[in-house]
Amino acid sequence: MAPAGSLAPMASFAALLDRLDRLLLRYEEAQRRQSLLESQVQALTLERDSLRSRLAAARGRIDALLDRIPSERQELSESGAAREPAAPEPAAPEPANPPAEPPAGAPTP
Repeated sequence: MAPAGSLAPMASFAALLDRLDRLLLRYEEAQRRQSLLESQVQALTLERDSLRSRLAAARGRIDALLDRIPSERQELSESGAAREPAAPEPAAPEPANPPAEPPAGAPTP
């Protein structure tokens, strides 16, 4: 039989093993979490790069459309209106009392 004083070191050794097992489980869980976070970062990086590419393509299309629109100064100088703005045409006045239509079948003058 072992002396009574040797039980205390065995209990502390068992507690140390238990603590080491829990620490190892926490470490493995942290590794799994780290791996998951790294894959999420990779997916988000790919999505960001794709969105940047789409944005650049959209900007290119908008720039091409804007280049196709003639500038206001070009239009004015080509039409000759740059020197003298066109005056609006006056509207024809409406008659105060429009003539009534003759009744159907009445002779027209």
